[in-house]
Amino acid sequence: MWAGFAALVNQQAAISGKPPIGFINPAVYEIANQSNYKLAFNDITNGNNTSPSSPTAFYAVPGYDLCTGIGTPRGTTLINALANPDPLTVVSNAGFYAVGTPAGTFNVASQVFYVTNAGTAPLVWSLVNTSAWLDVSNSGGTLAAGAGDTVVVSLNTVASNLLAGTYKANLSFSNVTSHVGHYRAFTVKPTDPLAILPSSKFTISGPPGGPFVPAARSITLTNPSAASLNWGINNTSAWYVVSPTSGTLLPGDQTGVTFTPTPAATALGDGIYKTVFQLTNLTSQFVQAVTGTLSVGLLQNGGFETGDFSNWSLVGNPNVGGTLYNGVVDANSLIDGSGPSFIHSGTYGAFLGDTNLATLSQTIQTTPGQSYLLSFWLDNPISGADQQFMVNWNTNNSSINQIYALNNPPVMPWTLVTFSLNATETNTTLQFVTQNPPNGFGLDDISVVAIAPPAFTSQPTNLTILAGNTASFSATANGTAPLVYGWRKNGINLANGLGISGATSPSLALTGVTTNSAGDYTLVITNVYGSATSSVATLTVVLPPTITGVVANPNGTVTLGLAGSPGVSYILEGNTNITSAAGWQPIATNVMDLTGVWSFNDLQATNFPQLFYRLKYSP
Repeated sequence: MWAGFAALVNQQAAISGKPPIGFINPAVYEIANQSNYKLAFNDITNGNNTSPSSPTAFYAVPGYDLCTGIGTPRGTTLINALANPDPLTVVSNAGFYAVGTPAGTFNVASQVFYVTNAGTAPLVWSLVNTSAWLDVSNSGGTLAAGAGDTVVVSLNTVASNLLAGTYKANLSFSNVTSHVGHYRAFTVKPTDPLAILPSSKFTISGPPGGPFVPAARSITLTNPSAASLNWGINNTSAWYVVSPTSGTLLPGDQTGVTFTPTPAATALGDGIYKTVFQLTNLTSQFVQAVTGTLSVGLLQNGGFETGDFSNWSLVGNPNVGGTLYNGVVDANSLIDGSGPSFIHSGTYGAFLGDTNLATLSQTIQTTPGQSYLLSFWLDNPISGADQQFMVNWNTNNSSINQIYALNNPPVMPWTLVTFSLNATETNTTLQFVTQNPPNGFGLDDISVVAIAPPAFTSQPTNLTILAGNTASFSATANGTAPLVYGWRKNGINLANGLGISGATSPSLALTGVTTNSAGDYTLVITNVYGSATSSVATLTVVLPPTITGVVANPNGTVTLGLAGSPGVSYILEGNTNITSAAGWQPIATNVMDLTGVWSFNDLQATNFPQLFYRLKYSP
């Protein structure tokens, strides 16, 4: 089609006395940068060319995009535009993309453009600059036939004072004579002066209960700019202490910030715990993220979320001559777009595609006689010859204990593989042995946990609650996940419903309790390896105290009828001035008998002209 189209363009050019179009690409893309772009092309702005391996790319957007290019041609108008191009030419055909440093400098400061009149008659041109952060050396003039001029476009001081972000601008080189504009796009990306070194990410790892290695991580904050700045960091994590949390940096100054695991970190179970700290330049209000990863488990970096093989030992080819054989990949690592095929969860996964047998190993601390649960996710996107995948659980250095083997497997979606294993030594090596010449195996989310039935680390406690209030019981336990929780009252399982929540969680809440809520509560926790029942926690519900009667006796004394819960202590108070909160004084205390009734004769009432009474529950 394009060959025929080019023939029509050349035919039209010949009629107009113009030379053949020649190599068409520069002319086509120049039209895409001109004001008459939409007369020559249909801009496709809807649709996509996504795939399972690239779910977020590629989408059609206004103008050029990787899905639809610059659009579809509009026949005659494009032929005329190519055969009779605008005589004003602008070189180069794109503006600069300037990236700033914390010191306020940029990798590109200026660019020279050459404007030429390729026509046979004079033309008037102008340059329209609406950007506050760009300066231009020439704003237009008249060009004789074949004449040219230069324009220098440069960043000014406004660019150095912009807040961190991405700013775009379009300059229009306009042929005033033909009314055609030639657009050039410029981008500037200033950086906040508060710089983080060596990285805005760190990892601390260790087994459940610790110790963690390293014991702390530090970053360095620097201010290479010419002005002082104030900074602060927001810590919402219960398992890190951050020190210091704020400060001032003079020009050229730097300071360290340390992240240290707290005792709460030692109570975490196996898993990857990520915390995003918000580091704010309080002067510019620009916020940067510092991500801390706490990897808890016998096996470290099982999800490869460090972005590499940290904690693992690879014996094999990594990347040779630009070809990846074994490595950690993200969604964009592989040029064929298949990166997501090797990621089960998170940002990273392992690609294992050596042409010879390679090993990926990690040695973990184990307890002789203890059982462990090994689990990992495996996939094989492409099947082929000479594919091998084996797993060894080597409990000493002198023997190989193979527990899993695949030879030339078919295409496999992500599959969870689990084993219950025993340790015979204090150190055990988990080893993956792989070979996949056609492509690669995907390996992710590897975990080794000690198998254990539930064991309580804290018990629910007895409660005495006033009727109408909320009673809360809670308990904690260790054990191999998943743990299943079930609360019981007097040995009968509870279910969530009216006034009951958390019946299948570590914490039980009873709202609006009544005397019917009173009883013995226990928590039963189970997993596939056993169950445990908590100690009994008794709930006692106390009725609100009431004054049922007041009798003024002839001798001036007062007899009060009082009611409450049997066996519960109440206190009777009196006050001569009901508006005075501080005036209430204790008169008598009593534990209700089995009837829940208390008759009290106040002999001191004769000493006051008036006296007010109230009855309170005394815990």
